[in-house]
Amino acid sequence: MEAATQELSSISDSAASADPQGTLDAFSTTVDAIGAATDATENPGVKATLTDIYQDFTALRDLYSRVLIDQDATAATDMETVMASMQESATAFSALCTN
Repeated sequence: MEAATQELSSISDSAASADPQGTLDAFSTTVDAIGAATDATENPGVKATLTDIYQDFTALRDLYSRVLIDQDATAATDMETVMASMQESATAFSALCTN
């Protein structure tokens, strides 16, 4: 989760503008790693929470693809919804880890 958050934080406007496909590819690697971790998890509670996180990161990757690759500026309007869902999932994961 920490690595995924760091990858998300490292995406800059200038890097995304200079190499949109490279930015998307790097982020996709992170999304795929979250998916693999989710698949490998056997604890049902952890798996459910990781599934939510994976779905959030997948939605964000799709959003980035629409904005960076397809040049669909209207897609940015979905950012607030995706980020709110990510915050909910991160909060649930944090609560799960502290209990």
